[in-house]
Amino acid sequence: MIQVLFVDDDVTVLEEFRDLLFMSGISWSVSVAGSGAQALQFLEDTYFDVIVADLKMPGMDGAELLAQVRDQYPDVMRILMSGNADVQFTAQLVPQAHQFLLKPLNVDMVYNSVERVNVLGRRLADSELKSTLSQITELPRPPQSVLRLNALLDNADSAVEEVADVVEQDMALTVKLFQLVNSAYYGLSRNIQEVREAISYLGMNTVRNLAVSIEVFRTVSATASRHEDVVQELHEHGNAVAALARQLVLGREQGNEAFVAGLLHDVGLLALVSYMPDQFEELRRATQTSSLPLWDLELDIIGTNHSDIGAYLLNLWGLSFPIVEAVARHHDSSSIAQRKMDPAHAVGVASAIVTSQRQWTALPFNHEHPLDHVYFKELGVLERVAGLMAVGVETS
Repeated sequence: MIQVLFVDDDVTVLEEFRDLLFMSGISWSVSVAGSGAQALQFLEDTYFDVIVADLKMPGMDGAELLAQVRDQYPDVMRILMSGNADVQFTAQLVPQAHQFLLKPLNVDMVYNSVERVNVLGRRLADSELKSTLSQITELPRPPQSVLRLNALLDNADSAVEEVADVVEQDMALTVKLFQLVNSAYYGLSRNIQEVREAISYLGMNTVRNLAVSIEVFRTVSATASRHEDVVQELHEHGNAVAALARQLVLGREQGNEAFVAGLLHDVGLLALVSYMPDQFEELRRATQTSSLPLWDLELDIIGTNHSDIGAYLLNLWGLSFPIVEAVARHHDSSSIAQRKMDPAHAVGVASAIVTSQRQWTALPFNHEHPLDHVYFKELGVLERVAGLMAVGVETS
């Protein structure tokens, strides 16, 4: 049973909503707190899977509360609810919350959000995953440039100029930034050539996500000298999935998240190649002799799968929930109940298409799950996928 803590200074509304959840047949254990201080006391005494906090509360507001929950209780999944529909405003609060809910609340919206973040939380806390990761003596940590970008994003008063100063010190990040903003996807009438202008157009959160994607590959790939062919194919596969995933999602912010998630969706395989090369070799040999898909073979040989390893690593580096979820669910996105195209669905669909379009020689992609046409139809992209399959997938 999921343990959920709702926090709002209007306790009466929360109690009425708790009754509505119960009458709807939702079997959660729901607690209600009337302030941030009371919520922290509850968390000290009781384990909760998910906390849902209102942004505007007297004293400690929801963002401040979730920042403390993030630091003191990192396994608790965090949802922020607000009546402010300003996307730019809510984007500033990404480091505090895994997801946002726009008030007034309704049962279906809350149910889907809580269930969804809880699935990811349980996957990242899985004992087999942690056992596998314990074999890696030192997981890669974010470098100073990423930590500085995280700190700037944490501060709502940070200026574009401060972020630009960090970006301009990293040539690879600068190149990737211009490559993204000047791509055909955005259809700009002219090329953007100033870092500050590119940041203003894409948003600081996208820049931070790009920085992490570059650093993850740069940091993890440095130890993968035995498998340079695998690293090269992972780059090619990630670029192709990123470009396609971005096309599948409407809206600039989610499109950018889908792009970064596509770049990073197989970072778990990169971690296996870099830190567990013997197990990776065993896995690759198994895919050549077995008819089982990669997912099942990973569970047999490693005890977990590369999707969850990648999600754990990206969560450690502070990437936002949509990207971490997309990486975690790219092999089973069809099991997400909500049928609305978003980064998780986009990366799942794009990965399936790109994998099926090429014979991969270094990557262990033999016998992957077949394309799920029923799933594509439910998402409303069946005809579009058929068109992409007919003409070949664009990779840029």
